[in-house]
Formats: sequence, structure tokens, C-alpha cells
Amino acid sequence: DLIVFGPGDLYTSIIPNLLVKNVPQAIKTAKAKKVFVMNLMTKFGETQGFSAKDFVGKIEKYLGKNVIDYVIVNTKKPKSAVLKRYKKEKAEFVNPEKLNAKGKKPKYIFADLLDSDGLIRHSQKKLAKVILSLL
Repeated sequence: DLIVFGPGDLYTSIIPNLLVKNVPQAIKTAKAKKVFVMNLMTKFGETQGFSAKDFVGKIEKYLGKNVIDYVIVNTKKPKSAVLKRYKKEKAEFVNPEKLNAKGKKPKYIFADLLDSDGLIRHSQKKLAKVILSLL
């Protein structure tokens, strides 16, 4: 019913799956809804300086345009004290503000997905609720 990409490191967890022969074509032709879960933070050496739009663009580069049906995007910015710890790792918050949510595909779903345990992680419950709403 759903093909879900992410959350995960873009180049070491998500894109490698799209490099396997016939996988992109199988995904494109699948009747399932295709969903990309936007990362919360960039990763130094991999996606530093990436905007939310850049993440979507890279997925589309390997999968094709108009394949992803939905992009789930976190809207809650972590507390500055928590962000300060991640800054030491040269990680930055992926800001959803510059996404063009007016096109037909993908459709953007904006929600507070942040876990409140002190680490910058997706809340499993919040994310599951959004994903299940697409079924």
C-alpha cells in the first residue's frame, strides 16, 4: 500500500536502494503510494548545506520527477540548546520554509514530528500517525 523512503542518511541509507538494477522502475510502476520522510538534520560530509528542497531534488534525480506522491516534513524546530550540541557535529536543522508546496507532486505534509527526548529524532508515534493516515 505504501513505499516509504526514510528517515535515514540520504547517500548511505536511501539512495543506495535506488541504485540497484530495476528497483527505480519497480517503484515507479508500483501502484503503492510513494512517501519520502524528510530528514530533520543535515549530516556533515554528506548533506551539509542542504535545504529541504535539495533532499527532494536528490531523490527525484535517482527516482525521477513526479514519482514521489508525498513528502512528510517536520515543522517543529528543536530547542536552541539541543541544536548547539549538533552544531559541534556541523549538522544543521532542515528548514521546511523554502519548499514549494503548491505543485501537484509531491504533496507536502507538514507536521510536528519531533521527539521530545533531548535528541533530534523523529517521534515514532507522531510519524506513524502521519504515515498511517495515508493508507
